[in-house]
Amino acid sequence: MQNLALALEGPTLECLREVREEEDGAYEKIWRVLARRFGHLDEPERAMRRFDGRKQLDGESVAESEQALRTLYREAWRKAEEKTKDSALKRKFEEGLSSPDMMQFLRLHARSDDFVNTVAKARRFAEAQEAARPKKAVRIVETVERDHGSEGTQLGQPNFQPLLDGFQKIIQTVLDRPAAMTSVATTGDEASSSPKPGKSLGASSFIN
Repeated sequence: MQNLALALEGPTLECLREVREEEDGAYEKIWRVLARRFGHLDEPERAMRRFDGRKQLDGESVAESEQALRTLYREAWRKAEEKTKDSALKRKFEEGLSSPDMMQFLRLHARSDDFVNTVAKARRFAEAQEAARPKKAVRIVETVERDHGSEGTQLGQPNFQPLLDGFQKIIQTVLDRPAAMTSVATTGDEASSSPKPGKSLGASSFIN
């Protein structure tokens, strides 16, 4: 009782006060008090319903499913005979399997086996399926550098160099355009102000 008291806390520790350490059967009485406080009044019936509806869960191994069935059966039928227990566990184990292939395999190859041997065959079948499952291929890509002028780009990274070159050409064209337009305008003004060949400006032209 002292060791049990060290392992309990909160409301569970309060249950120890109902039992005197020196009385006969104190340890067994503690478990009855804890069951009355935290257990279900219809625990066997509740375990029966859970056993009848028990199926292998997603990601649950064969060994885990076996142990869950054993626990539920022990809680539901505490005084069941071993032969009855083995038959019920074997039937429910096969019915609750999530793999139809494994279920069919056991019906063909474990018909006369007991529950222990049936579970052993199911585990071997699961291991064989896992070994035959194709492995995922892993591809390793090494980084390769490529030079573009003085700068380098790495494989798998975006290459912005052609885009930058194009922007540079556009900017250079825009910068050169005002100088070209000024040159053209100057040439046009000079042409309009200069006299045409074969003609001279007389006094009459200024008068007019």
